[in-house]
Amino acid sequence: MGNVVAICNGQAVELRSVHDSVFSQRLAGDGYAIRPNNNQFVSPIDGKIRLLFRGLHALVIEGSDGVDFLIHIGVNTVQLNGVGFKAHVSELQEVKKGDLLISGEEDYLNNPQIDLTSLVLVMRPKLIKNMNIKTKGYCEAGKTEMITYELRDDE
Repeated sequence: MGNVVAICNGQAVELRSVHDSVFSQRLAGDGYAIRPNNNQFVSPIDGKIRLLFRGLHALVIEGSDGVDFLIHIGVNTVQLNGVGFKAHVSELQEVKKGDLLISGEEDYLNNPQIDLTSLVLVMRPKLIKNMNIKTKGYCEAGKTEMITYELRDDE
């Protein structure tokens, strides 16, 4: 059984409440969202960094079981073009649950125009079955279990 932990401290919310139709309608995948109360974002799984977006607002981690996860920090943070973000990892780097991935400068990320609701989405859902997702309650980075799943036998 696979499990995915919280990427930050904060309040879990349902994807349908995220203020972006791509995420709220699950067009980019299913997963969880957190409204963070800090600017530190950690790895939700053990795996390898497959892609670090140029704007440092998103990355893809391939889990040790082959399941890929998209981490998207903030809904509209792409407009920052990387300003205010610091990467603590690089592509192809191995990471463990709870390892610091990205941090943000409070001056930039606490701007009321920035929606820092952050998401972790399953990128290849056909690989998994019986996915359970936490959609409410307080979350602790690197500790709170957010998603559990089983790998499909037939893939």
